[in-house]
Amino acid sequence: MPITKNAYRRFQLIDSKLKGERFPSRQELLDYLEEEGYPVSGATFEKDLEAMRSKFDLPIAFDRNRKGYYYTDPDISFDIPISNEDVETIWLAIDKLKEFRHSRAFRNVNKSLDRIMNRLQIDLNKRKENSDKIIYYEPEPDFAGSQWLPVVYDAIQDTRIISFLFTVYDHQENHFVHPYFLKEYAGRWYVIGLEDDKPIYYGLDRISDLQILDTYYRKNESKDEGMRKNLELNLGIMDFHMHRHGVHIVFDSSLAHDIKSHPFLANQHILFEDSNEILISLEVVINEEFIKRVIFPYGDKAVVVGPPFAVDLVVRTLTKMLDLHKVYGRKPNT
Repeated sequence: MPITKNAYRRFQLIDSKLKGERFPSRQELLDYLEEEGYPVSGATFEKDLEAMRSKFDLPIAFDRNRKGYYYTDPDISFDIPISNEDVETIWLAIDKLKEFRHSRAFRNVNKSLDRIMNRLQIDLNKRKENSDKIIYYEPEPDFAGSQWLPVVYDAIQDTRIISFLFTVYDHQENHFVHPYFLKEYAGRWYVIGLEDDKPIYYGLDRISDLQILDTYYRKNESKDEGMRKNLELNLGIMDFHMHRHGVHIVFDSSLAHDIKSHPFLANQHILFEDSNEILISLEVVINEEFIKRVIFPYGDKAVVVGPPFAVDLVVRTLTKMLDLHKVYGRKPNT
């Protein structure tokens, strides 16, 4: 029978009690587990002790004179085993957090990660060459502006104004922004906030000379809520100037499980489902990003049925793609 996460936690608690107190009794251990939120029956407690002895080689014994449990080897240590899959998952988390490692709020996290990886005897900066790779993912390369992530993060935490130069082509302009959020999209990061009391976003890759000012700002609660809603109910990067519209999409029934278990947005609703198809509704900005994220990945198993202008956008996009392929497909190889 596999050992559950709760069982591991109970093992840790029993271990700490055996190390911290001389000869705790059976009832004392049961009471301690209950106090910590892991109550068990006497039978389960006995199974836990047996699992700790057999699976983790912990020398737990019972002293009949003192009527309590103890380790026959007081220097024994209890470690939860970590599989190769666990190690890869930890590395994935570290890779995602590394951009924030120098921010003030994440420094303690960084120290904890160091300790975890050292416990695993893995160098934090280089994976073991001979370890079997289980999980594969696309490592994201360093991007222009990555140095601003911890700076902007700290400014948001402190509600302090930031200033920076923003470059568009050859034009540079100075900006003073009240930062509210950071968002990653398609491998690029954006700072989202207010400038002149209007919602804005700027790509960190186009920012230079960024500074946190000594000036604090007071959050605008209503605009904070509005921007947050846009973040939660928008595919891709935010567009404060476009409105969301209701759209109906039919998917083949073979996709029903994925569509229901991984909704595109929180406002997704199922309108109809049978053995052939599933019809959903979304309220979304209907643009190219919508087509790329919701329609194209599913090929001929997804159909937009309304509103008409959404259908027209799909048809125009597909027609343009078809025309381009016809043109380039006829060109001789060079």
